[in-house]
Parts: sequence; structure tokens; C-alpha cells
Amino acid sequence: MPAERVLRPVRTRAFAIALSAAITGAALLGWFLLPAHIRAQFTAFQLVTLLIILGFMVAAMLLLGFSAVRVDDRGLAIRNGPFTRRVSWGEIGSIRFRHGDPWAYVILTGDTDDPKRIAMLGIQATDRQRAIDAVAWLRERATQA
Repeated sequence: MPAERVLRPVRTRAFAIALSAAITGAALLGWFLLPAHIRAQFTAFQLVTLLIILGFMVAAMLLLGFSAVRVDDRGLAIRNGPFTRRVSWGEIGSIRFRHGDPWAYVILTGDTDDPKRIAMLGIQATDRQRAIDAVAWLRERATQA
């Protein structure tokens, strides 16, 4: 088994990149299709506001698309958007990926009445068999740790 592996969503990443490019292109096209006298009426504050809104839309899509699960000898580093959570192998109770789940989950050991689960956006159902294989590999890796 490899000492380290990074699991990333393939289809979601491709969709996020394509949609980000399309939205940015549409915004630029819309701007340059406006008559010059209308573009001249925009204030700097309005332009900055529109750019910030566009930036937030693109950033949200890319953060989802670039989520990942880094697997190493110490455990998992789960990056969901801008946040990374480190989970050691000893903290992992199970790895869940049921039919209909949008992504895989790590169920932590501890309180058995209300176990805590962490979504792993790096393993998404949109990747179908690739996600199923990644979860099977993770489960096997967890039993060996």
C-alpha cells in the first residue's frame, strides 16, 4: 500500500472549473456588450461590488471542487473547502458511503449514542465507481492502521 495518497473529486472539480470559466466569460461578455455610455455610468464602488460577487461565486465553486482527503500513516487530513481537519486512525470508528449519500463520511469513535461524522468532500458520489473504490481502499487502510 502506498504510504500516502490523495483522494480528490474528479467530476466536481471539472464542473467547478468549467462553470467558473463560463460565469467569468459571461460576465466579461456582458460587460463589453454594454454600450459605452452605460458602462461609463458605473461607479468604481459598483464595479468593485460586482467583481467581489463574481469572486465569491467562483471561489465557492472552486473550494468545493478542490476538496481532498490526504491519507498517510498518521490518519486522514480532510480538506473541505477552506477548512482542513486532521483525524488519526485511532479516532475513526467507520467510513460510511451509503447509496444516496452525496459524499463519504468518517464516523468518529467516542459517543456511541450520537457519533460525530465528518463529511469527506474529496470522495463524491458523482465520481461513481472511482468513489466506491476509494472508500473500499480507505476501509481496508483503516483496518490495517
